[in-house]
Amino acid sequence: MTPRWREDGTIDLCAADDLPELDAKPFDLERNGARYPLLAVRTGADIHVYHNACPHIGVPLHFGSAGMMNLEGTHLICSTHGAQFRPGDGYCILGPCKGQSLGRVPSRIEDGRVIVEV
Repeated sequence: MTPRWREDGTIDLCAADDLPELDAKPFDLERNGARYPLLAVRTGADIHVYHNACPHIGVPLHFGSAGMMNLEGTHLICSTHGAQFRPGDGYCILGPCKGQSLGRVPSRIEDGRVIVEV
């Protein structure tokens, strides 16, 4: 299912089960001319949602069909300059933005769906 805006202004992003363990999925939403590039990643039972923008220069973590995880599948990776981020808190451990973090987006699981507040 495609993400959809709900009447309360939140976003029904996807089914929680659509996010495999330690795999990230990008979402590019738009509303009233504003873009909301997001990414969601699962770590165990938790799902984390971040702004899909590297703190280094603001580009999305993925480029084209490039994946969003490093080869080991342990960290989110920026395909532009190779920065690596912990999936559980978005903290950059390697690369030009080391010590910075991805912007966290408030989210929750509701009836098996990932609901995001923007």
